[in-house]
Amino acid sequence: INITGWTMVFTARLANRTVLFSKACSIVVAGSGTYSFALTASDTTVTPGNYDGDIWRTDSGSETIMCAGTLTINSDVRV
Repeated sequence: INITGWTMVFTARLANRTVLFSKACSIVVAGSGTYSFALTASDTTVTPGNYDGDIWRTDSGSETIMCAGTLTINSDVRV
């Protein structure tokens, strides 16, 4: 999928839908749909466990979820 012109955001949430943090995604190779995002030490300074995560895209008035899953934070995270 070509993601040229897209804005993408990764969001991590608690089970009750409270947002822990959101990160803008960087487009790596738009033509092949490659993107990335980076977490900081402050993002992972939470109680170890599983959190909900998703990536949404927005472009030209469109907003669509691209993927959703589980973000696991272990007690020994090092940044």
